[in-house]
Amino acid sequence: MVNDSSLCHVVPTFYCVYVLQSIPKPRSFYIGSTPDPNRRLRQHNGELKRGGAYKTKRDGFRPWKVVMLIYNFPSKISALQFEHSLQHPYQTRHIDEINRVTIKKGTTSLQNIMANVRLLLTSNFFNPLDLKILICDDNDDQSLIKIWNINKYKIDIPNYINVDVQPLQEFLLDDKNSIKSNMFETLKQNLLKESSTCSICSCKIDYSPETVPSFKSKKQINEFRQQGNLRLIGACMQSECNSFFHLTCMAMKHTNDNSLIPKYKSCTVCNEDLDWLSVVKIATRLRSYLLRDSLND
Repeated sequence: MVNDSSLCHVVPTFYCVYVLQSIPKPRSFYIGSTPDPNRRLRQHNGELKRGGAYKTKRDGFRPWKVVMLIYNFPSKISALQFEHSLQHPYQTRHIDEINRVTIKKGTTSLQNIMANVRLLLTSNFFNPLDLKILICDDNDDQSLIKIWNINKYKIDIPNYINVDVQPLQEFLLDDKNSIKSNMFETLKQNLLKESSTCSICSCKIDYSPETVPSFKSKKQINEFRQQGNLRLIGACMQSECNSFFHLTCMAMKHTNDNSLIPKYKSCTVCNEDLDWLSVVKIATRLRSYLLRDSLND
């Protein structure tokens, strides 16, 4: 089966920035990013031969544990930007100099790292991304969330930012936020109906077999897309609505917050608020899911 993400750009289902703490040397930390934190942790601990990082391979530092995840990034690039900022909080442009708690290289503590996470969550660039936090406390040890709640540097974050507390493995087994393939099969069938039109501009959705040719390579797909074809299609996921729209049409609709990246857009059919980043994520994956049927390889 063709990998969806190889067909054209897809917003990742999951990508996170993680903070590791050395168990034998608890004052040592490592910050990285990955779509698979469980596999990445095994690499850092030497359980897998390939991967890891020089710092985490040094004698006396293994094993490492994950103490925090920052996730729900709309792209790998935005996650890498957050990772770099958290690694270099003393110079990142995403933290105002007047608000810095880290003023020189090498200043590291868990309180310091959590303070920098808070500062980045309130920055103009990262705040609109609806990022979420996982504090990886074990059920019998709530020390990490205590440090987070003490908030040594008194940096407040908006109430709408979700902060969850549970062991890493429990979090990874919880698929409540995953995007299921059967959902895309239902969306595909509804989208390919002859009556499918954009709920905003009323134009026919152009994903029908008559308008999407058969491709022999992923290169042909990308060339077809770059010619202005295969516009991203968003969907209202309300059970009583299930309307479709061109993402560009919805993006041009006015929002009250006037932000560069809106948090919500209102469905023009049922008037329900749609989480904009979720709409974009589903739209890119729906396009790739549909294109699998057009690729002959």
